[in-house]
Amino acid sequence: MAVDQTLVPTGVYGENSRAPFSIAYAAGATQEAILTPTSEVLAVLSFDAAGTASIEATNSPHALVVGGTAIWKVWPQGIVAGITDNVCKGITALRVVRVSGTPRITLTIVGNS
Repeated sequence: MAVDQTLVPTGVYGENSRAPFSIAYAAGATQEAILTPTSEVLAVLSFDAAGTASIEATNSPHALVVGGTAIWKVWPQGIVAGITDNVCKGITALRVVRVSGTPRITLTIVGNS
C-alpha cells in the first residue's frame, strides 16, 4: 500500500513538529500508512461516529513501507469500538484498519527520537 505523503506534510509525522496529528476515515478498509519517527508514539483510536476499527503497526524501514512490502502487526487491543490508546515503541509506521463507522487516529510523540 502506498503512503499518502499529504497526510503529514513533511512525510514523517514528528519530523519537524511534535504537535499532535489527527485524521478521521469515513470510507475504505485499510488506510494509507502514516510514517512515524522511531521514538515512542501515543496512538489514540476514537470514533467520530459509532463503529469498529484496529490499528496496525510496523517496525519495517520507511523504504519498505513506501514500497508496500512492510510487515504489519495488529496492535494488542485488536478491533475496538470505543476510545482506546497504546504507546507504540520503536515503530516506523501506523495505519488504521476500518471495519465500520468513522474511526479517528490521533498521534502524539511521547518519547525522544
